[in-house]
Amino acid sequence: MLNGGGGDGGASAVDMEMLVSSLNRMHVETIGKLRYLEMRQKQMEDTLSKILDKLDK
Repeated sequence: MLNGGGGDGGASAVDMEMLVSSLNRMHVETIGKLRYLEMRQKQMEDTLSKILDKLDK
């Protein structure tokens, strides 16, 4: 059980709402971090490509 197996048989509705809210926030934060990392990876790939082009000349 989410409440550690207490006598009420489960977490309260408020506990569940707080859990869902927390999970939603973490999900949004994770997506934001992934988008940032993808953007940084693209920038690094572009920079590497430019460096390699200059070396080929």
